[in-house]
Amino acid sequence: MQTSRKQGSVAESNGSVQNSESSVTQSSGGSGENTPKQSGNSQSSSQRTTEKLQSKPAPKPTQATQPKATEAPKPKPTKAPEPEPAEPPTEKKDLDYDQVVINLIAYGQCLGMVYNGSLGIGNAGWFPPTDISGYTDTDAATAACYGDVDYVPYYYAGLGAEPSDIMFNVVASGGQIYVVYG
Repeated sequence: MQTSRKQGSVAESNGSVQNSESSVTQSSGGSGENTPKQSGNSQSSSQRTTEKLQSKPAPKPTQATQPKATEAPKPKPTKAPEPEPAEPPTEKKDLDYDQVVINLIAYGQCLGMVYNGSLGIGNAGWFPPTDISGYTDTDAATAACYGDVDYVPYYYAGLGAEPSDIMFNVVASGGQIYVVYG
């Protein structure tokens, strides 16, 4: 059995790689058959070398890149100072009964009723009072009593009276608000 081998050659010309594959020729018992054999790798070593050369990244410049002439240099972002959190009010809101009375009198006058400071619990009519002793805020207590002031002209409208015909007063007594009318 005789084996002959042809060696492949590699030549570089202008960055390209040329390859001629090796082949193996066998002759057995004078039959004259020549059978080409290929190696187990599907790619030749020169093809792998070419791929490695092509897949390498371009070398990075050693100097810092300068911005283009048309681009303005970008300023570094600065962090704005954070505002200090506001302190919650330390004062407790107290319920001001006099202010509640003043607010309700002004509201009744806006509805068209006539204020009469001489009216009180003993000399005028009144509907059940509103207990505001559980409130700690003047505005909330005032809001709770608006319905009492609204009810007086509503009640008298059913009797044919106009709000301007109604005299009223607002009285605070024992943690309760009375809307008196006459």
